[in-house]
Amino acid sequence: MSKLTVAGIGPGEADYILPAVIEKMKKAHTVIAAKRVLPILEELCQDVSDSASVLQHDSISFFAMGKIKDTLEQIGKILSEGHDVVMAVSGDPLIGIWTLSLALVPYRCSVQHSEKQWKMH
Repeated sequence: MSKLTVAGIGPGEADYILPAVIEKMKKAHTVIAAKRVLPILEELCQDVSDSASVLQHDSISFFAMGKIKDTLEQIGKILSEGHDVVMAVSGDPLIGIWTLSLALVPYRCSVQHSEKQWKMH
């Protein structure tokens, strides 16, 4: 089953992003984040100088967050295709999870009866 990971990236500067978050992004099919931090995340995911860091996919798709409804639809589509998504949020990831969970309630109800279901972990 595909997974949505909401990962905290601190204030959004490369020096503050934990290696575990970078590895999670490298293993994901898609990374979604605020437009201002996407270039930083793309650069970190392309840096494979560490021999233990290997991309699981030929390429990672990077998307900027948009309106909540549009972003949720995009996440749902990618997850329903069987791909993992990392949503990178600056600041406290619990705020991002809380906001996302509030927005997911009506969306979750609308996809509940689809052939391919997905869930948050």
